[in-house]
Amino acid sequence: LVINQEVEEHFKNLWVISPFFPCPLLGHQDLLAVVKSYHRSSTSIYLRKLLKRTDPGYSYQLCDRLAKDQIWAALTNEQNLADVELIVKDKTFFVHKAVLAAHSQVFADEFEKIPLVKDGSHRIKIDNVEPKTVEKFLHFIYTGESIRTLADEELLKLADRYGLTTLIILCQDALKKIDVVQMGNLMKRLNSNDEGISSSKIM
Repeated sequence: LVINQEVEEHFKNLWVISPFFPCPLLGHQDLLAVVKSYHRSSTSIYLRKLLKRTDPGYSYQLCDRLAKDQIWAALTNEQNLADVELIVKDKTFFVHKAVLAAHSQVFADEFEKIPLVKDGSHRIKIDNVEPKTVEKFLHFIYTGESIRTLADEELLKLADRYGLTTLIILCQDALKKIDVVQMGNLMKRLNSNDEGISSSKIM
């Protein structure tokens, strides 16, 4: 239970004026969840300070929300700092050896085997895949997030080729959900057809 009376009183006041609190707050985990979902920065800072004093297990970590965008921009804008060229059909992606090797042992092994070209970079050709799929693949490597849908069989194949376990699982789950929805739609169509046939017979 929440020990700090100051925290409880603060939230009792908020409860009256805000729709964000549909149920009682039971403990520190509930408060931390509210901190994440509640958008008033003053309230968040207030809670963090109180919890830090009352809960020895609480820790606060800074998060730069722009970091992911900046990292992705480094791939798309800072080509002069890249040390790997991924050639996919008629498109070349200028990427970073350390980033790819950190996420994929397959890439790490390739970098050990493939000789450097004249400018000191590695050049790797990826066959049997579309550039847009590789872009989605790289975006996940650099940011940990997807662009567009993860229900993509080609993205799943590419993730499997380079051993990105997390991306494999996410793609598989997304595809399973699509399969369930498609099966549900199919059953609805079948039921509609059955009703139509029954109506025809009655007439």
